[in-house]
Amino acid sequence: MTLKLNETVLLEVATARRRGLKTGARLILALSDEGAPREPEPRHGVHMTETGFTRLEVGPDGEDIAAIGYGAFWAVFQHEDLTYNHPHGGHAKFLSLAVVEGEQPALEAVAAGIRELLT
Repeated sequence: MTLKLNETVLLEVATARRRGLKTGARLILALSDEGAPREPEPRHGVHMTETGFTRLEVGPDGEDIAAIGYGAFWAVFQHEDLTYNHPHGGHAKFLSLAVVEGEQPALEAVAAGIRELLT
């Protein structure tokens, strides 16, 4: 037996997958914010975590991918420099560690969205 999905179902599955990617990306950003260095005062009028973003992009092979990051120019320095002291909390590699920690829940968000559609 061969199962063929019509164009409408394929479009709905793709939409559910994208919704799940967005949900998973927001989950990872929230985890990243928890580990991000704390700033007692805003820099340049904003706290770094207020510049966090998620968005969907098209990957090199045409697949949907989630982009997660921070718009504050100093975020990359805070993330990469392992020698920085973070006296108010937080740590280096806050986004990388959030990706590792949040990978399974993010993937589950994608699967849950598709499952919900198909049940």
